[in-house]
Amino acid sequence: MAFLIQTKMEKMKHYIQTNNLTEYRDLEFTGYYRMSDKPSPDIVDGKFNLPEIGANPFIVEANLYDKKGSVSISIEHIDGKYLIGIVDWKQTDANIVLEEQTYLTHGLDHHKGAKFVRAWIPIPDPECTGMEVLQPAWRAFVGFDTSAKEIKKLLTTIKD
Repeated sequence: MAFLIQTKMEKMKHYIQTNNLTEYRDLEFTGYYRMSDKPSPDIVDGKFNLPEIGANPFIVEANLYDKKGSVSISIEHIDGKYLIGIVDWKQTDANIVLEEQTYLTHGLDHHKGAKFVRAWIPIPDPECTGMEVLQPAWRAFVGFDTSAKEIKKLLTTIKD
């Protein structure tokens, strides 16, 4: 099933996986990153010097959003390799269902809520006589939410 999802995502050209960050080096971002030699994440607000792939210390995790709203970048270091996902918000696909999500953050002072968009894509399901069902495809960071109202709603949800 994962192969089918990947194939459909490649056709959409909305989300790509890459090891080349060259064209994104001059963008101004908001977001966070955590380096391998630090215990907690750092905030990004402006130009972010994306390190070369393979350099040490390395990025353990990063979620960046272009301040002009055109690109979201996620970086994860897994088993000695980077998994880099890029969402180009200028390209859209009518088949994608987008859902906004806000998560409480840990270790990011004054940035209590991390906002993400979850994308769902319709995939034919043989268990449903071939009808399309929505499958999660990817998630992209779109900034921070520090509003008390949103945070209170999240905390209430957790307590229930």
